[in-house]
Amino acid sequence: MSSGGWRRLAVWGLVAATLAGLSACGGGSSNRNAASSAATTRAVPTMPAARFAMPTTMITVAPRVAVTATAEATATSEPQAGPTVDLARGERLYNDRGCAECHGPAGEGVEGKGAAIAGTALSEDEFTDLMRTGGGIGPDHLYGPSAISPSGMTALHAWLQSLPPAE
Repeated sequence: MSSGGWRRLAVWGLVAATLAGLSACGGGSSNRNAASSAATTRAVPTMPAARFAMPTTMITVAPRVAVTATAEATATSEPQAGPTVDLARGERLYNDRGCAECHGPAGEGVEGKGAAIAGTALSEDEFTDLMRTGGGIGPDHLYGPSAISPSGMTALHAWLQSLPPAE
């Protein structure tokens, strides 16, 4: 046989082997292949649907506490129910958070900057809401729980209430 004949014979042998392999694995019929793959395919489990509950509130309000001005006043007055508030802490927060810049060192207000807040008539809940949300008066009053803790907010409110109202 000539070299061209051997070459043709090798090509036809390769084609015959390929066809035999395809028919053995089901490659000859697409319908049969689809049916066999459907029978062997398993469903893959997925993660369950996530459930997220919306918080009902983002503000934790501390329980009401009695306000005391000094240890002397406490010793001479009648015992008060509940824990006392650290007014010095409230004053520190007032100064550390820059409240005095606009509301004055004693909460008397600064003309053109901030209203008087000494002796505030706001309840602790109203005061906390104003300080946590800005109350529509601007971003200068946005103090989240990481800036002023709930107990710090109670101390700040109590200190402001202990100041004599500005005249």
